[in-house]
Amino acid sequence: MPVTKSAIKAMKQNRKANERNKAVKADFRSKVKIAKKSVAATEKDFAKNITTAIQAIDKAAKGGIIHKNTASRRKSRLMLALNKVAGKTIELVSIKEAPKTQKVVKVAAAKKTPAKKAAPKK
Repeated sequence: MPVTKSAIKAMKQNRKANERNKAVKADFRSKVKIAKKSVAATEKDFAKNITTAIQAIDKAAKGGIIHKNTASRRKSRLMLALNKVAGKTIELVSIKEAPKTQKVVKVAAAKKTPAKKAAPKK
């Protein structure tokens, strides 16, 4: 058991964070399972299930619950399974139905001038 006040507080914080992380992990794992089952059974709404699973994975990665590379790998494997069943690449539609036309604005970066070094004094 911790002795110092800071160690006791850290232990309490770790317990709370652990509970939050368990909930998020369980959520994204269950959504991934549902997505895998729907792809295997080739249900009608398997694309929607994949989208929700990918969103849950992204949320877990954003919160630091899983590593970003782990999230990327899991999403990639979901898409591979989807493409294997579909036989072609399928564009996933977001749940919120994003607008079809988006303007992309590119800002030209300012050129950096190299800093001149001061001449050494003789």
